[in-house]
Amino acid sequence: MRHQTILTGCISVLFAIFLTLSSVEAAQNTQVHPIGYSEQGRYFAYEEYGLDVQTGMAYSTIYITDLVQISHVVGTPITYEANIAEQSLLSIRGQALRDAQLFLNSIQVSQPAEIVMMIGDGQLDVEKTELEFGIPIQGTNDLTGRRIAGRYTLNLEIFETASTIRCDQYSEMPPLGFALKLSNFGAGIEIYRDKVLARSRDCPFRYELTAIVLPYGATDITDSVGLISVDVNGPQGTARHFLAIPLAFDIAGNN
Repeated sequence: MRHQTILTGCISVLFAIFLTLSSVEAAQNTQVHPIGYSEQGRYFAYEEYGLDVQTGMAYSTIYITDLVQISHVVGTPITYEANIAEQSLLSIRGQALRDAQLFLNSIQVSQPAEIVMMIGDGQLDVEKTELEFGIPIQGTNDLTGRRIAGRYTLNLEIFETASTIRCDQYSEMPPLGFALKLSNFGAGIEIYRDKVLARSRDCPFRYELTAIVLPYGATDITDSVGLISVDVNGPQGTARHFLAIPLAFDIAGNN
């Protein structure tokens, strides 16, 4: 009987740990949705949305990134949140988009976005520090066919770095930065590398490649964007966000 009681207690403890870990992961289940590009391709808009199961608050945040400066447009991001018991996630997302419409109109976000490659959260045994993709060229062989131009590889490097805020007050882990290298048929170049992290990044402890996005119908990578998932610790606790990094570069071998 004593052994059975101990076993029951151990199972209860393990189950409690499982529930706690599940809650943490669920609370970080932020998803990303590309909205589109400005007419000239300089600005890229995307949405983060999700539900924090610990608080019951659903949220939607609209980001507009200047792909030349790699920074947010002044006045953004735009966030709207509400209790999921009072308002549906679909309704919350719609309200955030309406709140951001003035900014989207002012920079003429009119080109739809196209996801050409994505690593989903549910994919098993996938290395999320490397992603291969090409550019789908529509209607080149016949009325319905397409070919894939280029053979690009995006590599994610993660390293310890410095932050403008004290991360030791949120976690024992040092803040992490990242770099991106893009190759085409073997020829590659580093296209981005973090320096000292800005306050807005909080204290990152994990990065993953998520998606490659282009303007709808694009035939090259001129306005391509890499979406990077980042998990952070900060004043608001643990959260998941997405960063939009331009991938355009000039390497011989494009086809």
